Amino acid sequence: LAQVVDRLARELDRPLKITVTVINSRMVNALALPGGRIVLFRGLIEEAAKLTGHDGAEALAGILAHEMGHIVRRDALALTIENAGLAMIASLIVGDAAGGILIAGLGHSMLSAAHVREAERRADATAVALLNRAGIRGLPLAELLGRATKNSASPDGAWGLLSTHPGGTARTAEIARTATGHGTAMDAAAWAAIRRICVQ
Repeated sequence: LAQVVDRLARELDRPLKITVTVINSRMVNALALPGGRIVLFRGLIEEAAKLTGHDGAEALAGILAHEMGHIVRRDALALTIENAGLAMIASLIVGDAAGGILIAGLGHSMLSAAHVREAERRADATAVALLNRAGIRGLPLAELLGRATKNSASPDGAWGLLSTHPGGTARTAEIARTATGHGTAMDAAAWAAIRRICVQ
Protein backbone atom coordinates (compact mmCIF):
# COMPACT_ATOMS: atom_id res chain seq x y z
CA LEU A 1 0.00 0.00 0.00
CA ALA A 2 2.83 2.38 0.86
CA GLN A 3 4.49 1.64 -2.48
CA VAL A 4 1.36 2.63 -4.40
CA VAL A 5 0.96 5.80 -2.33
CA ASP A 6 4.61 6.75 -2.89
CA ARG A 7 4.27 6.10 -6.62
CA LEU A 8 1.29 8.45 -6.86
CA ALA A 9 2.81 11.06 -4.53
CA ARG A 10 5.85 11.34 -6.81
CA GLU A 11 3.50 12.70 -9.49
CA LEU A 12 2.24 15.58 -7.33
CA ASP A 13 3.26 19.10 -8.29
CA ARG A 14 4.87 19.62 -4.89
CA PRO A 15 6.36 17.18 -2.36
CA LEU A 16 3.82 15.90 0.14
CA LYS A 17 4.10 13.08 2.66
CA ILE A 18 0.98 10.93 2.58
CA THR A 19 0.11 8.54 5.41
CA VAL A 20 -2.62 5.93 4.93
CA THR A 21 -4.48 4.19 7.74
CA VAL A 22 -6.86 1.26 7.13
CA ILE A 23 -9.78 0.88 9.53
CA ASN A 24 -11.25 -2.59 9.98
CA SER A 25 -14.84 -1.62 9.21
CA ARG A 26 -17.24 -2.77 6.48
CA MET A 27 -17.97 0.85 5.57
CA VAL A 28 -17.27 1.39 1.86
CA ASN A 29 -15.49 4.70 2.18
CA ALA A 30 -12.29 6.72 2.25
CA LEU A 31 -11.53 10.06 3.87
CA ALA A 32 -8.93 12.77 3.34
CA LEU A 33 -7.76 14.38 6.57
CA PRO A 34 -5.53 17.40 7.16
CA GLY A 35 -1.82 16.73 7.48
CA GLY A 36 -1.58 14.40 4.50
CA ARG A 37 -3.61 11.61 6.10
CA ILE A 38 -5.91 9.28 4.19
CA VAL A 39 -8.22 6.82 5.94
CA LEU A 40 -9.41 3.75 4.03
CA PHE A 41 -12.12 1.46 5.32
CA ARG A 42 -11.88 -2.30 4.86
CA GLY A 43 -15.22 -2.34 3.06
CA LEU A 44 -13.81 -0.18 0.27
CA ILE A 45 -10.95 -2.61 -0.34
CA GLU A 46 -13.38 -5.52 -0.35
CA GLU A 47 -15.68 -3.75 -2.79
CA ALA A 48 -12.78 -2.91 -5.10
CA ALA A 49 -11.81 -6.59 -5.01
CA LYS A 50 -15.20 -7.46 -6.55
CA LEU A 51 -14.20 -5.81 -9.82
CA THR A 52 -13.13 -8.03 -12.68
CA GLY A 53 -9.63 -9.48 -12.61
CA HIS A 54 -6.97 -7.02 -11.49
CA ASP A 55 -9.21 -3.94 -11.88
CA GLY A 56 -9.65 -3.63 -8.12
CA ALA A 57 -6.00 -2.72 -7.65
CA GLU A 58 -6.29 0.16 -10.11
CA ALA A 59 -9.63 1.26 -8.63
CA LEU A 60 -8.04 1.45 -5.18
CA ALA A 61 -5.13 3.43 -6.60
CA GLY A 62 -7.69 5.78 -8.13
CA ILE A 63 -9.41 6.28 -4.78
CA LEU A 64 -6.06 7.07 -3.16
CA ALA A 65 -5.32 9.56 -5.93
CA HIS A 66 -8.76 11.13 -5.47
CA GLU A 67 -8.20 11.60 -1.74
CA MET A 68 -4.77 13.09 -2.49
CA GLY A 69 -6.62 15.57 -4.67
CA HIS A 70 -8.67 16.69 -1.67
CA ILE A 71 -5.52 17.06 0.42
CA VAL A 72 -3.45 19.07 -2.05
CA ARG A 73 -6.39 21.37 -2.82
CA ARG A 74 -7.36 21.74 0.84
CA ASP A 75 -10.97 21.12 -0.06
CA ALA A 76 -13.88 22.05 2.15
CA LEU A 77 -14.41 18.45 3.25
CA ALA A 78 -10.90 18.20 4.71
CA LEU A 79 -11.25 21.62 6.32
CA THR A 80 -14.61 20.70 7.84
CA ILE A 81 -13.13 17.55 9.31
CA GLU A 82 -10.25 19.62 10.66
CA ASN A 83 -12.72 21.98 12.34
CA ALA A 84 -14.45 19.00 13.97
CA GLY A 85 -11.40 18.72 16.20
CA LEU A 86 -8.44 16.51 16.93
CA ALA A 87 -10.55 14.15 19.05
CA MET A 88 -12.46 12.96 15.99
CA ILE A 89 -9.28 12.50 13.98
CA ALA A 90 -7.69 10.57 16.82
CA SER A 91 -10.78 8.36 17.12
CA LEU A 92 -10.48 7.41 13.47
CA ILE A 93 -6.79 6.64 13.67
CA VAL A 94 -7.03 4.49 16.81
CA GLY A 95 -10.07 2.61 15.56
CA ASP A 96 -13.09 4.23 17.22
CA ALA A 97 -14.71 4.28 13.81
CA ALA A 98 -18.32 4.68 14.90
CA GLY A 99 -17.82 8.07 16.54
CA GLY A 100 -15.55 9.26 13.79
CA ILE A 101 -17.97 8.31 11.05
CA LEU A 102 -20.79 10.14 12.82
CA ILE A 103 -18.83 13.38 13.18
CA ALA A 104 -17.45 13.17 9.64
CA GLY A 105 -20.98 12.65 8.38
CA LEU A 106 -22.24 15.71 10.23
CA GLY A 107 -19.41 17.77 8.78
CA HIS A 108 -20.19 16.52 5.28
CA SER A 109 -23.87 17.42 5.66
CA MET A 110 -23.00 21.02 6.58
CA LEU A 111 -21.40 21.66 3.20
CA SER A 112 -23.50 23.05 0.38
CA ALA A 113 -24.23 20.62 -2.45
CA ALA A 114 -22.62 22.94 -4.99
CA HIS A 115 -19.45 23.23 -2.93
CA VAL A 116 -19.21 19.46 -2.54
CA ARG A 117 -19.78 18.88 -6.25
CA GLU A 118 -17.00 21.29 -7.16
CA ALA A 119 -14.62 19.74 -4.62
CA GLU A 120 -15.37 16.29 -6.02
CA ARG A 121 -14.81 17.44 -9.61
CA ARG A 122 -11.44 18.92 -8.66
CA ALA A 123 -10.41 15.79 -6.78
CA ASP A 124 -11.48 13.61 -9.71
CA ALA A 125 -9.42 15.74 -12.10
CA THR A 126 -6.39 15.47 -9.83
CA ALA A 127 -6.88 11.72 -9.49
CA VAL A 128 -7.00 11.18 -13.25
CA ALA A 129 -3.94 13.41 -13.74
CA LEU A 130 -1.96 11.45 -11.14
CA LEU A 131 -3.02 8.12 -12.60
CA ASN A 132 -2.15 9.28 -16.12
CA ARG A 133 1.28 10.51 -15.06
CA ALA A 134 1.95 7.27 -13.21
CA GLY A 135 0.76 5.24 -16.20
CA ILE A 136 -2.05 3.57 -14.20
CA ARG A 137 -5.42 2.73 -15.74
CA GLY A 138 -8.20 5.05 -14.61
CA LEU A 139 -11.24 3.21 -15.98
CA PRO A 140 -11.54 0.95 -12.89
CA LEU A 141 -11.97 4.07 -10.72
CA ALA A 142 -14.94 5.07 -12.85
CA GLU A 143 -16.37 1.57 -12.49
CA LEU A 144 -16.01 1.57 -8.70
CA LEU A 145 -17.64 4.99 -8.37
CA GLY A 146 -20.42 3.78 -10.65
CA ARG A 147 -21.02 0.90 -8.26
CA ALA A 148 -21.18 3.40 -5.39
CA THR A 149 -23.93 5.31 -7.22
CA LYS A 150 -25.92 2.14 -7.85
CA ASN A 151 -25.59 1.03 -4.22
CA SER A 152 -26.34 4.42 -2.63
CA ALA A 153 -29.74 3.14 -1.49
CA SER A 154 -28.25 0.07 0.22
CA PRO A 155 -30.55 -0.71 3.17
CA ASP A 156 -27.68 -1.46 5.56
CA GLY A 157 -25.88 1.80 4.80
CA ALA A 158 -22.58 0.04 4.25
CA TRP A 159 -21.65 2.27 1.33
CA GLY A 160 -21.43 5.25 3.67
CA LEU A 161 -20.19 8.66 2.61
CA LEU A 162 -18.71 7.40 -0.66
CA SER A 163 -22.26 7.03 -1.98
CA THR A 164 -23.06 10.67 -1.20
CA HIS A 165 -20.40 11.99 -3.56
CA PRO A 166 -22.34 13.74 -6.30
CA GLY A 167 -22.04 13.39 -10.04
CA GLY A 168 -23.40 9.97 -10.93
CA THR A 169 -23.14 8.92 -14.56
CA ALA A 170 -21.70 12.23 -15.77
CA ARG A 171 -18.93 11.99 -13.21
CA THR A 172 -17.88 8.47 -14.13
CA ALA A 173 -18.12 9.29 -17.84
CA GLU A 174 -15.73 12.21 -17.41
CA ILE A 175 -13.20 10.01 -15.62
CA ALA A 176 -13.47 7.40 -18.36
CA ARG A 177 -13.08 10.07 -21.06
CA THR A 178 -9.92 11.64 -19.62
CA ALA A 179 -8.11 8.53 -18.31
CA THR A 180 -5.20 7.59 -20.58
CA GLY A 181 -3.06 5.29 -18.41
CA HIS A 182 -2.66 1.67 -19.51
CA GLY A 183 -0.56 0.09 -16.75
CA THR A 184 -1.22 -1.64 -13.46
CA ALA A 185 -0.95 -0.11 -10.00
CA MET A 186 0.80 -3.11 -8.45
CA ASP A 187 1.57 -6.75 -9.08
CA ALA A 188 -0.74 -9.60 -8.13
CA ALA A 189 1.15 -10.41 -4.92
CA ALA A 190 0.89 -6.83 -3.66
CA TRP A 191 -2.83 -6.67 -4.44
CA ALA A 192 -3.38 -9.96 -2.59
CA ALA A 193 -1.48 -8.57 0.42
CA ILE A 194 -3.65 -5.43 0.50
CA ARG A 195 -6.82 -7.53 0.36
CA ARG A 196 -5.58 -9.38 3.48
CA ILE A 197 -4.57 -6.20 5.31
CA CYS A 198 -7.31 -6.48 7.97
CA VAL A 199 -7.06 -10.24 8.45
CA GLN A 200 -6.12 -10.99 12.05
